[in-house]
Amino acid sequence: RFSKMPRSEAQKRADKAYREKTKGEYKLFSTGFPKAEAERIEKVLTERGLTKAEFIRRGIARLERGEDL
Repeated sequence: RFSKMPRSEAQKRADKAYREKTKGEYKLFSTGFPKAEAERIEKVLTERGLTKAEFIRRGIARLERGEDL
């Protein structure tokens, strides 16, 4: 892994402004998997260029259209 560079003061201000701007607009949605299963899921998503959020959005859209997964 790469070591993280310290955030500059300008970056810290921008981070704070973003948090204030988006406050209350997002809700954390998390779930737990056994480590091996989580690694398999992450590998498949990475290979297909999907984020976890996009995968969930696509799956929900299919369910809403009445499609099976």
